[in-house]
Amino acid sequence: MGIFQSTEFVAAIAGAIVGGAITACVALLTHMVSLDADTKARNDQRRKEQQSLGYSLLFKVMRIYDNIYSLNARIEDSILRAENQGIEGELWKKIEPLVNVPAPIHFAANEMAVLLSLKNFHVFNDVAQLDNIHNAIVSVIKFYSDFRTSVTDLALQKSVGMDIQGERLRADIPIDETSALVRGKAFELESVARALKPQVERGLADSRSGLEELIKLLKEGLGVEHKVTFTE
Repeated sequence: MGIFQSTEFVAAIAGAIVGGAITACVALLTHMVSLDADTKARNDQRRKEQQSLGYSLLFKVMRIYDNIYSLNARIEDSILRAENQGIEGELWKKIEPLVNVPAPIHFAANEMAVLLSLKNFHVFNDVAQLDNIHNAIVSVIKFYSDFRTSVTDLALQKSVGMDIQGERLRADIPIDETSALVRGKAFELESVARALKPQVERGLADSRSGLEELIKLLKEGLGVEHKVTFTE
C-alpha cells in the first residue's frame, strides 16, 4: 500500500511537471508568434512609411524636371520668335523676361534618409543636388527677368534711340554720353543671358538623368512604381 501510494505520488508529480512544461511551451510559442506578428507589423509599417517618403521624393524630382523643361522650352521659343522677327545680335535681346517662375523646391531630411538607406550612393549624389540645381536656375531667371526689365525701362527713360516692337527691343543705340549707361547695363545683361542658357540646359539633362535613376532605384528597393513619359 505504501508503494502504491508512493507510485501515485510520483505519477502526480510527474504529471504536474509534464503539464507545466507543456503549458510553458505553449505560452512560449504563443509569445514567439506574437513577437513575430508584432515584428512583421512594425516592418510593414516602416516599409509603408519608406514608400510614402519615396513617392514624396519622386514627385518632387518630377516637378523639378517639369519646371526646368518648361523654362528651357520658354527660352528656346523666345529666341526662335525673336529670330523669326529679324532680331539679331546679343542674346539678351532675344530672351524675354519670364513671368510665373516656379517656386523653389526643397528635399526633406527624411526623404534623403530613405534614399540613403537604399545604399546606391551614385544615385543619392545625383538626386541630392537636384533641388539646389533647380533653385539656382529659378533664382537666376528671376534676376535676369528683373534686370532685363530695368534695362529696357532705363533705355526708354533716357530716350537713347531704342524702339519697342511688342515687348521687344530693337537695337539702334546712338553712341553718346546718355547711351553709355544703357550700353554698360546691356553688356552686364548679355553676360547673364549667356550664362543662363547653358545653365538651364545642364539642369534639364541632370534632372532627367536623376529622375530616371530614381525611378529605377525606388522600384527595386521599395516597390515604388510610377510611370513617367518624357517629352523629347
